[in-house]
Amino acid sequence: MNGDALSDLLLAAIALIVAWRLVNTHPGVAVGVMLIGFAALLGVPDYLGIVQTRGPHNFASLVAACAGLPLIAISIGWPHDAIARRIGAAARFAVLAGGIGVLLVGVLGVSPLGQVLPALSALMLVFSAVRSRRTAAICASAVLVCTFVVSAVGWIVSPLNAVQQLHVLMAVWLVLVAIDHASLACQLTVIHGDSTLNGDNAQVSRH
Repeated sequence: MNGDALSDLLLAAIALIVAWRLVNTHPGVAVGVMLIGFAALLGVPDYLGIVQTRGPHNFASLVAACAGLPLIAISIGWPHDAIARRIGAAARFAVLAGGIGVLLVGVLGVSPLGQVLPALSALMLVFSAVRSRRTAAICASAVLVCTFVVSAVGWIVSPLNAVQQLHVLMAVWLVLVAIDHASLACQLTVIHGDSTLNGDNAQVSRH
């Protein structure tokens, strides 16, 4: 297995694991991550030279760029929105945004949209991370911005090539997203436990 296929397999595995862990608590984020994982999974046979998978891989990558990343950004930025909280709403958004992206980029040739939407999503994630002040969220958004910057300017860290570097950085970003959501869940559990304890103490005091 060559390095490009191996790095895409790594990204696919991490994305699907993260999506599985978040699907019950953060379905909007999970659906977006799943789109990235599915595109990476199709990339493995493509990079292995199976030409029949090149078209599906390109299609899935376009959907991930136009729908997956924006869906993650919206779900993290507006966690109480229906898109973030309901898997059905997230799936409908993915179909609509992905369809529009395929139409504009794949059919009408508006190719810059495939780069603009991920970049805007990254900026939205930076804003959400700074607003939340969570360390893992800030680190995750910084890694995602770094991913796009190094890809745009052509910086490559040896021994990786540009494709492998993109896959590895995206995988690191998803791991940090999972860590951030796990820490957030722990904080909410502690807050809920404290609220319950205070309520019980108040009832005891009244008695």
